[in-house]
Amino acid sequence: MKFLNVLFLATMAMAAPKMEARQQQTVSGTVISAITNLESSTRTNVRTIEEALQTIRQSTEVTIIVQLEGTLRANYRAILSAIQVATRDIVSVTTGSAGGLAGSVRGLTQQEVDNLTQSVYTLITALSNIRAVLTVTVTDLRPSTQQLIASEVNAIRSVLEPFLNPVVAYYNTVRNFGASVGLEITGLNGVLQSLYSTVNSLTSSLGLPSIPGTNGA
Repeated sequence: MKFLNVLFLATMAMAAPKMEARQQQTVSGTVISAITNLESSTRTNVRTIEEALQTIRQSTEVTIIVQLEGTLRANYRAILSAIQVATRDIVSVTTGSAGGLAGSVRGLTQQEVDNLTQSVYTLITALSNIRAVLTVTVTDLRPSTQQLIASEVNAIRSVLEPFLNPVVAYYNTVRNFGASVGLEITGLNGVLQSLYSTVNSLTSSLGLPSIPGTNGA
C-alpha cells in the first residue's frame, strides 16, 4: 500500500509540469509571457545603455569610449531581438493563428481578462523603456557614437510597427469579446486608454504611422 502511495505521488509529480505546460500554452498565457519577457529583458538593456551613455559623455579616453560603443551596440541589438521574439510569439497565437483574432479570444474567462489587464501595464512599462533609448539626445556625443545609435535606432524602429499592430489588435479584441459576453472589463478599458497614449506618443516621436485601434474607439 505504501508503495502504491509513493507510486501515485511520483506519477503526479511527473504530470504536474505537463499540466502547467498546457496552461502556459493558452493564447492569453503566451501573450502574457511574451510581454513579461520583453519588459524584463529590455529593462536590463535600457539600464545598461543609459549607464554607457553617461560614461561616454564624461570620458575623454578613446579606448574606453570604443569599448562602451560596443556595449551600446550589443544592448540595442538585444532589444531588437527581444521585440522580434515577442512579435513572433504573439502573432503565432493571434493574427497569425488558424482561428485569427476571433479564435484567439474565444472562451476567455474573467480571470484571463484580469491577467491580461495586468499585462497591459507591463507592456506600457516596456514601451516606455524602449522609447527612452530610442529618443536619446545624441548632439553632445562624438560622431562615431551618434552614427552607431542612429543605425541601431533605425533597426529597432523598423520592427516596432509589426509588433504593435497585432498586440493592440489582440487587446482590443479581448475588450470587445469581454463586453459581448458580460465579463467585467472596466479595468481593461481604463488601462487601454493609457496604452493608446503610450503607443501614439512612441510612434509620433519616431515618425511611424499611427497604429490602428489606438484612437480609443
